[in-house]
Amino acid sequence: MSEVYDFFIAGRTRNKDNILEICKILDRLKISYYCFLKNENLMQKQG
Repeated sequence: MSEVYDFFIAGRTRNKDNILEICKILDRLKISYYCFLKNENLMQKQG
């Protein structure tokens, strides 16, 4: 099964806060996206 996203978000780690803010905006607008920073946090919680 493959996921299809409207956007792919990437950036430097030093811009983490700005990237996560973009993720919040896209969440509010219900636009699908893939973001390494957001998915990295989920993977760390799962172990």
